[in-house]
Amino acid sequence: MFLHNFKYTFKVLLKKKILIFWTILWPLILGTMFYLAFANINNSEKLDTINLGVVDNQEYINDKVLSETLKMMGDKNNESHLFNISYGNEEKINKLLEEKEISGYIIKDENTKVVIKENGINQTIIKYVVDEIYEYEALTTIIIENSVKENLKLGTNPDVNKIHNEIMSEINNNKSYLKEISKKDMNYMVIEFYTLIAMTALLGALITSEVVSNYLANINKKGARVTLAPVNRMTILLGGLLSCFIVQAFAIGILLTYTTLILNVDYGSRFDLVILLSLVGSLAGNSLGLVAGSMTFKNENSRVGLVMSVTMLGCFLAGMMGVSMKYIIDKNMSIINLFNPANMITDGFYALYYYDNLDRFWFNIGSLLILSIILLTISYILMRRKKYDSI
Repeated sequence: MFLHNFKYTFKVLLKKKILIFWTILWPLILGTMFYLAFANINNSEKLDTINLGVVDNQEYINDKVLSETLKMMGDKNNESHLFNISYGNEEKINKLLEEKEISGYIIKDENTKVVIKENGINQTIIKYVVDEIYEYEALTTIIIENSVKENLKLGTNPDVNKIHNEIMSEINNNKSYLKEISKKDMNYMVIEFYTLIAMTALLGALITSEVVSNYLANINKKGARVTLAPVNRMTILLGGLLSCFIVQAFAIGILLTYTTLILNVDYGSRFDLVILLSLVGSLAGNSLGLVAGSMTFKNENSRVGLVMSVTMLGCFLAGMMGVSMKYIIDKNMSIINLFNPANMITDGFYALYYYDNLDRFWFNIGSLLILSIILLTISYILMRRKKYDSI
């Protein structure tokens, strides 16, 4: 029965022209519009550096990883040059910010703060650079502590300053992470394509919501026959989900092929993980559609409207209509993006682009899988509890 339901659903989906448009053709059209809109911006912004202020108080001076890395990124003769840095006390730097001489500034006290006057791409880059630096600082601290312990075990007196200088020299020689951050052109185009992939993945909810609606007795006659059949509801759901996932995976494949080969979008060296994240995101989108389809709506437009609203709102909060929006939400209402599947997908792409460590990437993969299981369970409960006075 599982295979029969799978094949039947798959054939039905291929005949739904409006669904094919929204899941395959619309992302290609939108991707082309993104390319035309952002290609020239990338060329004009590619060589620009960012004006950054730094409050050089004692706390900042004592933070060697932060101060020395920023010094390196502010050196015009360094290949990792990204910032034109202005140093001074807080009053002086704040005045520069008010006069818009700098995009933002960094102040170090108990914590490191990034202070901005307005949101934009430069402010977002500053925030990501600081986050990246502190990942390396955490790594430095662990290495120093382990080196000190090893020296104590050997009975030698550890030279902490020497160990620290060696680590900083190694970081200076390995500038790969700074080069990746310095690729500001990706923030305009590639991030938009990240959100486009997220939108395409979540639009798979349209397919599954349509399929599930065919299983409901109060919607059509096919649903009445399915309701009367002695078949477990979970078997029906999984068969429909698999067929929808294959169709959605095909749509994602077309989008990735088109943007890579035709639009020349560079998704980085880990393209296999880009595909994996896209497929897991599609599973989350299909699972979302199961829930939407399991709900009782008076007409099809209400169901489609719910799916489109959830998808587009999620993509908006993840940065589709402006990269800085993701930063605003992460900073002020981070709880929202923790449950936003579009953000989980785009954040996973960010992790692939910005970080050598894949912990953040796998966290987003795990979050999407957990979300998919939760949504599948909810849809099963909703369908199982449906009862009818007559069919």
